[in-house]
Amino acid sequence: MKYNTSENLQNIIKFENVLVQLKNDGIINPNINNFNNFNLDSFKILLDENSIKINHLLEKIVKTNFSSNINIFTPGHNFPSLSVTGSNCDLNCEHCSKKYIQQMKDISTEDKLKSVFSELLKRNAKGCLISGGCDSNGKVPILKFKHLLINFRKNSNLIFNFHTGLVSEEDIQNLIEIQPNVISFDFTMDDEVIKNIYHLNKTKYDYMKVFETFKKYNLNVVPHITIGLNFGYVKNELEALKYLQKFQHDLIVFIILIPPKNHKFIKTKLEDIKAVLTFARLLYPTVELSLGCMRPRGKENIEIEKVAIDCGINRIVIPSKDILKYIENKGYIIHEFDACCAIPLNLYNFK
Repeated sequence: MKYNTSENLQNIIKFENVLVQLKNDGIINPNINNFNNFNLDSFKILLDENSIKINHLLEKIVKTNFSSNINIFTPGHNFPSLSVTGSNCDLNCEHCSKKYIQQMKDISTEDKLKSVFSELLKRNAKGCLISGGCDSNGKVPILKFKHLLINFRKNSNLIFNFHTGLVSEEDIQNLIEIQPNVISFDFTMDDEVIKNIYHLNKTKYDYMKVFETFKKYNLNVVPHITIGLNFGYVKNELEALKYLQKFQHDLIVFIILIPPKNHKFIKTKLEDIKAVLTFARLLYPTVELSLGCMRPRGKENIEIEKVAIDCGINRIVIPSKDILKYIENKGYIIHEFDACCAIPLNLYNFK
């Protein structure tokens, strides 16, 4: 079964069509031609005052541009996460404290890497996320295994998703030799996050430069935006989305802060999550938007998932049973994939 992307549709809703609809409905001023002047507070007011009309437009975008398809991803056994540094990380970020890489399979030595990849090939796995801890400059040292990865890439059908961190142009040129299918890049425009959460002596301009370099070399880079990463507060997420509009995208992934048991963090407000996701869908009506695996679970997760679907998200990782029923009741068509949500649909088949 072939997935119908927005490129196949005749009556596609583009951003300029969104603007026209918002103007016709009296939601925005007729003189507004972009979203550049919106901040979080002003956009939330817009949503509160026009919720019914905007919700209708969001649903129309998904049903028109994506043929009512909602894609469900369950990576698990067939698409594991691997760490090239084991449980080590030089940054020890405030929101992570190394706990996420401890859940990944350790491929920190050549022998461990060979063993894990042999196991993946034996069970005909779809692929893997190659990640790990960062060095003091924010880079994941994937290239220390460059030649081994080139060999596995050439001699297998495994799908490679690289989580690279902040890499140089020379690093990117070396990554090209491995031919990764996807680059997952954590993108932020928040200097406070970079300094106080990541513990990096960098700025938003470093993130912009790396992203632009990935684009320069035509790599399939998928921006990942963490909502609420500034200790639970939404600060510059909308600015990141505005900046990214300069580029062509097939997919943008959103993850939600899981606040650690630390008095510095608060739980991100659901209304702020809704504002960011709605802003993204209206700004990128033809781009697939995914709710990634990193997000709070339990009752809070069900609320986040419902908001995400209502906001026009059309990919979701490991959804709850409740939200699957909700998706079906809205008349959407569910497709399931046993892979990472950052992977293009043309790389694997439907279950």
